[in-house]
Amino acid sequence: MADDIEAIKSKRRRAKAALTRISNSLDKPESESFGKVYLQIRIDKLEEIYANFDSVDAKLPVKISEIEQFEKTYFETKAKLQTPLDKINFHMQMKKVNLPMQMKKVNLPMQMNNMASCSFKLPKINIKSFNGKYNDRPAFKDMYVSMIHHNEALSNIQKFHYISELLSDEPATVIKHIPFSEASYIEAWEKCY
Repeated sequence: MADDIEAIKSKRRRAKAALTRISNSLDKPESESFGKVYLQIRIDKLEEIYANFDSVDAKLPVKISEIEQFEKTYFETKAKLQTPLDKINFHMQMKKVNLPMQMKKVNLPMQMNNMASCSFKLPKINIKSFNGKYNDRPAFKDMYVSMIHHNEALSNIQKFHYISELLSDEPATVIKHIPFSEASYIEAWEKCY
């Protein structure tokens, strides 16, 4: 039994050492230039290490479990890897929808889905405004949905800004009295479509 516990502890030490190597590699200056593939591979490896540690540690008595400390380091390390990966994905998504990158000098917040707290000029999007003509509706809606409505990099308040700028005549009148706020975007969107 004692040999089994020592073998389990040895496997646990190897998992902790692997976690420490990844964590320490992120503290080096060159870690700022890691690319998307490298970051994703490291995240995958990190998850594999966690799964191994968890299965090995679960075989030990609760009194000698080290899962809490391991998890603390694991989550800190994963956040250090995930944040730059999110930034890379954000930039790639912005390029995909052909938005000009007028935000290059902005320090992006950790939460990419909360862009409202970031101060920058919204990029101009070239979509022909919609004035309510039935024949123009499908083209406008397709462009708006693909470039703005489904763009997760934009907050609802930014989407509301775009929709209010792109509507004219009767459609603009429909949303004119809706308060300009993050929560009101969905109401404005539903009234237009």
